[in-house]
Amino acid sequence: MAGTAVLIRFRHPNGDVGPIMADSSWTGTDCKNKLVAEWPEEGPLAENKPGSVAQVRLIMNGGEMGPNASLGSLWPGGSEELVKEDIVVTLLVQIRPADVKPGKKVHGKVADRKREPVMAVSRERGCTCTIM
Repeated sequence: MAGTAVLIRFRHPNGDVGPIMADSSWTGTDCKNKLVAEWPEEGPLAENKPGSVAQVRLIMNGGEMGPNASLGSLWPGGSEELVKEDIVVTLLVQIRPADVKPGKKVHGKVADRKREPVMAVSRERGCTCTIM
């Protein structure tokens, strides 16, 4: 099923990938495959390149984009009519570290099979971080 042609940009804290021409019928899996294929080999993003699509998490409109969810289904109000050809849709990108797998101990706590965040506290600095 063909949808509306849109431009998508993948936003990572170290820089952006895109904009890339896409179709509103693309699923989360399609977007992840395109992101991994288009990831730059040089520059600030090169050191964070995901090894597989399993490491990639895409966020749109405050929610995680599931593997079968289409871009069009995530528009505000679920309406593709709000998207115009000159608008760039931004998807936030989180890369999961390759070495954090379910069941692995991280700072003394075991990561859950559902990949729920594991809270770690640095004793030296008193700061916290969350591994997703």
